[in-house]
Amino acid sequence: MVSDEGNGLLAGHKSVFLNTKCYYDNFHLSRELMNLRRFFRNRLKTAISTRQKQEKTLLSKSDTNEEAFNQRAIAMAEEDKARHLSSTIDTLISWLEHDVLNKAGSALSEREMLYEFIVTELKSLEEIESHRIRSIRITLENKKSSVLAFVSELEEKFKLIA
Repeated sequence: MVSDEGNGLLAGHKSVFLNTKCYYDNFHLSRELMNLRRFFRNRLKTAISTRQKQEKTLLSKSDTNEEAFNQRAIAMAEEDKARHLSSTIDTLISWLEHDVLNKAGSALSEREMLYEFIVTELKSLEEIESHRIRSIRITLENKKSSVLAFVSELEEKFKLIA
């Protein structure tokens, strides 16, 4: 059985299906990761647009003042920050989806190391901006054993087949 580990669902499963394992449904985690990726991609697009508007404003004024240059510098810094966050989150989520959560993949120990690396990197991104990143990182920390439980099961089955 597969579930999102809701308390009621787990209690019902435990009382009805005594000898059946219940696995975590990675769909919900994947959906949250895709939402995080989309949010920071959109943030990057907004930062690029803001910087471009500041540059147009700067170019259109005949007498450029210090405030216009300061606004452009702020917009450029925000774009750099958004680009770093977006590209790093893209990479981390791609690794998680393709190298950790993919059924065909490495041994459990390698997946666990990569999983821990991803969580650590998300934690470092929280120092730049914690909005949305923190909740995903905490979920990943708390659900590690549930998220990776399928790997042990697959390894056992492959050993039996071999």
